[in-house]
Amino acid sequence: MSDLTFRWLFQQSELGRPLVGTNIEQRTFTTVHVSELRNPAEFTLPGAIIMLVGLDFVDKRGEFATYARVLADAGVAGIGFGTGIAFADVPEELVDAAAQHDLVLCEVPRPTPFLSVMSAVSREQTRREQERQTVLRKQQEKLSAAAWRGGLDDVCRVGARELAAAVAVVGESGEVWAQAGGAMGLRGAR
Repeated sequence: MSDLTFRWLFQQSELGRPLVGTNIEQRTFTTVHVSELRNPAEFTLPGAIIMLVGLDFVDKRGEFATYARVLADAGVAGIGFGTGIAFADVPEELVDAAAQHDLVLCEVPRPTPFLSVMSAVSREQTRREQERQTVLRKQQEKLSAAAWRGGLDDVCRVGARELAAAVAVVGESGEVWAQAGGAMGLRGAR
């Protein structure tokens, strides 16, 4: 599961709008969980976004402060608050609590099902993973071709180019068998 940025999430305009959060451009999240529990910490992962409509807070708005602290302590990255069911708007008490505990907070309007947010996140994570696998497969094919074509010297050259790094093959006794990329200066690896 790859991390996604809140920036990516908020570019999906139908999924919600940001209300609170510092450095949203760089901040990331790992997954989206739906939970109306007062303390979902036991059932979530660090980096998650917790989605709720606030059913249990209708007459207890003052308890949003404790709720936000519990989420922050659990490493939750943000809150997606669904409006139009228990609350017409995101309660100011939750806005303040999210800001105090540095949680990203977004409004998810009633026409946007929580499932659509979860599905969009899952699709994007799958797309990115498939993209990474394609890149890795192509790199592996290039390295295999280099091994057949020119042995260790070619493998090191292709590996250095593909990884943008210095690459060396060093024998058990420390002798450098092949190297490429950068000023490696290997005189014996031990």
